[in-house]
Amino acid sequence: MAGTASCARQPLIADLMIAFLDRRPGDAEGNFFLARVAAIFVIRIVKRRPEYILRMRGQVVAHGRRQIFVARVRHYAQALLIVQIPISFSLLSFHECKQSSAQGRYPGEIRPSATYLRENAVVSTEYHAPRCEGLEKQRMASGSDLLSCEQVMVKQPRHPEKAHRPDQPVARKPAWIRVKAPGSAQWAATQKIVREHGLVTVCEEAGCPNIGECWEKKHATFMIMGDICTRACAFCNVRTGLPRALDSFEPARVAEAIQKLGLAHAVITSVDRDDLDDGGAGHFASVVAAIRAASPNTTIEVLTPDFLRKQGALEVAVAAKPDVFNHNLETVPSKYLEVRPGARYFHSIRLLQRVKELDPEIFTKSGIMLGLGEERHEVLQVMDDLRSADVDFLTIGQYLQPTRKHHAVARFVPPDEFSAYAEVALAKGFLLVSASPLTRSSHHAGEDFAKLKARRMGLAGARLSG
Repeated sequence: MAGTASCARQPLIADLMIAFLDRRPGDAEGNFFLARVAAIFVIRIVKRRPEYILRMRGQVVAHGRRQIFVARVRHYAQALLIVQIPISFSLLSFHECKQSSAQGRYPGEIRPSATYLRENAVVSTEYHAPRCEGLEKQRMASGSDLLSCEQVMVKQPRHPEKAHRPDQPVARKPAWIRVKAPGSAQWAATQKIVREHGLVTVCEEAGCPNIGECWEKKHATFMIMGDICTRACAFCNVRTGLPRALDSFEPARVAEAIQKLGLAHAVITSVDRDDLDDGGAGHFASVVAAIRAASPNTTIEVLTPDFLRKQGALEVAVAAKPDVFNHNLETVPSKYLEVRPGARYFHSIRLLQRVKELDPEIFTKSGIMLGLGEERHEVLQVMDDLRSADVDFLTIGQYLQPTRKHHAVARFVPPDEFSAYAEVALAKGFLLVSASPLTRSSHHAGEDFAKLKARRMGLAGARLSG
């Protein structure tokens, strides 16, 4: 290990950062590589030990400016495609680890060799071509020994915030929760289109049980703004962590994929992006506009985050005029702190109400899961709250535990209870209710939209005749 254990701990942090980020004259390829490696290294230091004074190219960046500093490093990450190598004091090997008595720098070659990375990095094939394009072009042009994108993209923990939580019991699924395994020719064709366009789908990321059925019909729900969420909900299987920069070409790729799939009704969702000033509302609007331009006859449903503390964001998303605006409550209010700690129940209710105030013609939709420990009277109260916000469509499905680190399933609700909830919800005034163990927000979304329109027209006709 080239003696890293013997190096003084505090100087190692400050001096290695200078070594990583200092430009190396005449070695552009090495500079690009070092910037990628350094960014993750520095972000970890700043997060864990912000009291250190970090020096960057002769500038002193104290802990009070760490957000600016991290943003700068993240700019490197997005522009240069950061390679997330597991760097720590014990993992990274250097050719030399001796401090210069004069400057406290580390002389010699500090770049980890490709051989070392191949032996020590956890290689993952989970990458998307557009994100790798810059690295691949650079690698091919330089003819260097840098690893390819596929070789060097390192698999990070999917849910780092849950890594140290105790395992939860995983209950055996009952007979009524059985789905057909995906793998048909149509499913493969859908997957190919998704991969060719470098897109992310919530069908895959959230582990939806209906992916086989939906993809066989070429129905895919696209998840925009990346595959990394800034929230850490206890029920969700979407990756959490520090998101990448927005991809300005994503709206065009989504629109092209929808056109190739021939979708009559497209559903667009996203990760939470609390790091963005508008929570991603502008990106939603861009995607909707791109779909309208490419497929004018396709109806559009958006399933948005809550835009919590993002003033003006909702107005931007509504101004794009999607046909359906969906925002899921997910669970009853008493479970929010445990299940959905980053959200606020009444903020979500108000958001749905505000959509109707801004544009009464847009259909509004929301959904909850059962099996998280909620009581019947709480579910009925959620229905009343949604109706008070004039929500048109309610979905109710069974919560399924993604991993042992996620919230345990309190119980599997039998199908007849779902049917009973659907009857009550319709009596409370919802235009449409979908309630079953396998109901998900975008499941049968196209057929449901047609029913919504028909019921609204039927009600309008009844009022006129009355």
